[in-house]
Amino acid sequence: MGLAKIIDKISSREDIITKPPVLVDIGASNDINPVWKKIASFSIGLAFDADDRDFEFIEKEDKLFKKLYVFNKIVVDKAEHDEMDFYLTKSPYCSSLLEPNLPKLQPYHYADFFEVTNKIKLKIVELKKVIEEIGIDYVDWFKTDAQGIDLRLFSSLSQQMQNKTIMLEFEPGLIDAYKQEDKVVDVLNYMRDKEFFLLSLDVKGPFRITKSVFDHTFKSQLSKKFAKHGLKRVPGWAEMAFLNELTDPDCTAREYILAWLFSTLQEHHEISAAYAHQGYEKFGEKIFQDLEDYSFKAIKNQVYSLNTLSKIGNIALNKIKSFAR
Repeated sequence: MGLAKIIDKISSREDIITKPPVLVDIGASNDINPVWKKIASFSIGLAFDADDRDFEFIEKEDKLFKKLYVFNKIVVDKAEHDEMDFYLTKSPYCSSLLEPNLPKLQPYHYADFFEVTNKIKLKIVELKKVIEEIGIDYVDWFKTDAQGIDLRLFSSLSQQMQNKTIMLEFEPGLIDAYKQEDKVVDVLNYMRDKEFFLLSLDVKGPFRITKSVFDHTFKSQLSKKFAKHGLKRVPGWAEMAFLNELTDPDCTAREYILAWLFSTLQEHHEISAAYAHQGYEKFGEKIFQDLEDYSFKAIKNQVYSLNTLSKIGNIALNKIKSFAR
């Protein structure tokens, strides 16, 4: 049974129809998470991406989602007023509620991206209140890239909502890009006390060379392009993902199925196989056998793929080279 057919089977389950997956994307930038396109048709989407329009939210007709809510305000963990200072930076992707920490950024080539061009007041909305307002009391997949406040947004949700979330994605910093920002270490410390495991940690970063030295050394656009591909980067931030362990004895078949589905979409078939096996042991539903069968076939395809053979070939080649020296 192929993945499309399995997803169709999942979407027609009564527990999925009556309680559709809720997918939250903070910092959506008007574009759906590509991974969600396979499950959007039977899911509820909440997308937060601020602009200057004055309304609480739109319940938007969308051909991809079963239902999509778009919030055109800055989302915060707690709000004492209806507006907050917002720092507009040279690069719009670095604009934030937090003030950029320019002295700490000076050693890096992209420091000027964080230069503040204007400080304005923007309408804000409190995450927990918004979710309550539209009548949702659970989140299944929580994804945020909120320029320094990822953790405080997630931790503002009720403990029950946090603990029941199945998939989490954060993009916290490793260097002091913003004043008082949530860092990778803060996320790890917070999640240590929760029943989740770290699924992935993809470290990204800039060049630790000042912009003036970079521009002086690489004067032409062509040389700059070569430098950006040739120089080594240092750790600056990380894309992190967590999955729920599902250790709560009250976990339902729906949660095991969604955990299987989410890990499958991440191509972690060894993990999805474990969820399917545990689900069958707990609930005895045949669908879990179908899910496990799919996962093991996917594992074999993954292990014996051309990509894997290429990696093995490169390892062997490197060993031969080291012996030749």
